[in-house]
Amino acid sequence: MSSKERINKMDFLTNKKIISILGASISILLLLLGSLGWLDITEQEFRSIMIAKPLPKLYFLSFIGFGLIVPFSIKYLEKNKSLADKVIDPYLLLLGWQILAELILVKIVGKGLGVLVGFIFSSIRIFQLMQLLSILKTDKLIKKIILMLLFLWSLNVFQIVINRIVPFVSSIIAGNV
Repeated sequence: MSSKERINKMDFLTNKKIISILGASISILLLLLGSLGWLDITEQEFRSIMIAKPLPKLYFLSFIGFGLIVPFSIKYLEKNKSLADKVIDPYLLLLGWQILAELILVKIVGKGLGVLVGFIFSSIRIFQLMQLLSILKTDKLIKKIILMLLFLWSLNVFQIVINRIVPFVSSIIAGNV
């Protein structure tokens, strides 16, 4: 295996085709499971947890601002367009799949599945951002943005675990689900 092949296999979350396949596969699988009713209890329990422990309204605005607008701005303001495209496009593509999956699943199955979609895609995004950092050699601005996004999405996964998954598992253990 050549070093170029090894790099390509290591950085699979920076490959737009692979991200599209991964995003579509996760979305279709969750839609199928949700449509068949196999996620009904999960959706209902997450929805009740969300009602009992709502997140601050600024929470979502900060993710839209930092998680979407900042990368779009960098993409169009960065002087090195090929580097910006190579780093920001895969990130935005995965984020786009997450938004699409959430919109469809919340509409078809229910609001509670937004938690599951957010957890899955945010977890994948953390690995993606780490891979994107590994291909950046010199551009300090983009590297700082990627580090900020890594912190943001790690915080999101942590929040989902603490505020949604722990109460969900506690309900299962208590026999309430």
